[in-house]
Amino acid sequence: MVLTLITLLAAVAVPTVGDKGELPDSLPTLFIPNVPFNLETLQVVFPFALAHGLCGATTRT
Repeated sequence: MVLTLITLLAAVAVPTVGDKGELPDSLPTLFIPNVPFNLETLQVVFPFALAHGLCGATTRT
């Protein structure tokens, strides 16, 4: 909060998300990605899927 106050009082030009480019006005469209279903793809995806699955299995609701 102190840094925000200093930035506002000193009128420092701080870049915002809008400065980086135009934001879309709509939601992205749904599509099925064109990814080959083979052993190489499975080897890339499996470790991440396993980690996410283990995190989901260990959280309590």
